Amino acid sequence: MRLFWTLTARKGAEQSVTHEAGMDIFKRQPDGRWSIARFMSFSTTPNSVLR
Repeated sequence: MRLFWTLTARKGAEQSVTHEAGMDIFKRQPDGRWSIARFMSFSTTPNSVLR
C-alpha cells in the first residue's frame, strides 16, 4: 500500500513540517489475518529542525 504522511518536528519555538511518501507491504498470516511484513518511508526534503 502506498501512503503519505506528515512529519512535524519541533525544537523549542522552531517547527518544520515535511510530507513523506512510504510503502507498507502486507502478508497474510496462517490464521487469515493480514499484517505488515515490510515497510519503508523516505523524505524528499531535509528536515531543518532535526539537524
